[in-house]
Amino acid sequence: RAHLRRWLTWVDDTRQILDTREFLRMSMAGWAEGRMIRCAIRWRGRVCGSVSVEGINRTIGCGEIGYWLAEDCQGQGVMTRSVAALTELAFEDEDIFRLELHAAEHNNRSWAIPERLGWTLEGVKRQSTPVNGQRLDMRLYSLLRTDVRHK
Repeated sequence: RAHLRRWLTWVDDTRQILDTREFLRMSMAGWAEGRMIRCAIRWRGRVCGSVSVEGINRTIGCGEIGYWLAEDCQGQGVMTRSVAALTELAFEDEDIFRLELHAAEHNNRSWAIPERLGWTLEGVKRQSTPVNGQRLDMRLYSLLRTDVRHK
């Protein structure tokens, strides 16, 4: 939790089983309504993270990739493979045209993922996300379905 808390706003609001149940209820409702795709990441026999496409707008064909990974599972390529698989699913099966990904400027492990996968850095959103009493600069990456088809 301490590791994730540095970068994510929801950690302090998710402390009890009831919080997790509400998160799962909202995730299932979002899936049923076509607004999100949220997947648990299993690696070496345990759930160690999550990857999702959230804020899906089917009218304009866009969504935002989000993820987190347990600290002891990092550096193994787990999240890079997970983001690549979900990106393919979003483009091929869900008819999404544009995906965005926001990563904290100082979280180099997070922004290394879109860099490794060939996403385009569009810029830095200055002090855009409040986390634990400070405002983080966020790198904004994008990937278009047509980018993937031409590689």
